[in-house]
Formats: sequence, C-alpha cells, structure tokens
Amino acid sequence: MGLLLLTSPRADAAGSELRFVPSQPRAGQRIDVVYQPGSLFSEQDTLVLRGRMRTPEDVPYNRGTRQTRVTTLSRGRDGAFHGAFQLPDSIVYATFAVEDPDGMVIDYK
Repeated sequence: MGLLLLTSPRADAAGSELRFVPSQPRAGQRIDVVYQPGSLFSEQDTLVLRGRMRTPEDVPYNRGTRQTRVTTLSRGRDGAFHGAFQLPDSIVYATFAVEDPDGMVIDYK
C-alpha cells in the first residue's frame, strides 16, 4: 500500500513550498520534509509540521480525526526548514500545515 502526498501553496504564502521525500511513501517509511517558506516565517528558526492522518478504521469524512504534531522543522543553512518523520503503517490519507511554534501563523499545505 502506498500514500500519495499532495501539496498546494496558499495565496498569502507566496513562494512557499512543502516537499516530502519520497513523494509516494510506503507504509512505515521514513519521510524527509523540506519546507521553503517564501514570504512567511522570516524570523523563525523552528516551525511545526502538523497533520491529520486517516486510517481505514476511521469514520468517513475525517470526523473525529485529530490534528497532531508530526515533527519540528529546523532552518538549515540553505534557508529552508528540514525535518523527518516515520509514516504510520495504517495511514491512507493525510493533510498537513506548517505553523510557527505558537500556532499563530499557518501555511496550509
């Protein structure tokens, strides 16, 4: 079973990009995350990647699916933020958002 991770930039986050490597991970696989912030988060050294992950046993339409802190992203020398996480083995769908540590500024992906 594989999972396709799709992203789309927000209008007020012009130039931002969230990448997952590999882009089509398998269950239980490590995923490296690279977030290029564009015009957002110029003063931040760390960010939070939050996600909603759905399993086959969850109620349809994400009712009851909780948002969780997936990983912390740290700014690299290249100006991008980097992190990694391991994909749980039962996930069939996931959505992600990048936010500042206080959760006040959010870039939805």
